[in-house]
Amino acid sequence: MKCREQIYEMRFNEVRNKTYSLLKKANLLYEIPESVSGCQHETNTDKLTPLTV
Repeated sequence: MKCREQIYEMRFNEVRNKTYSLLKKANLLYEIPESVSGCQHETNTDKLTPLTV
């Protein structure tokens, strides 16, 4: 069973890393400022800033 968990983790990490790199290439990564990241249900996308890495 331990091998299945390792394979699952490896697949998950690979997909996460590929998704991150694709979003980074497309310049679609955004950082949520502290004032917006509270427990609000409404999301104002005007306050989001592109993440520069």
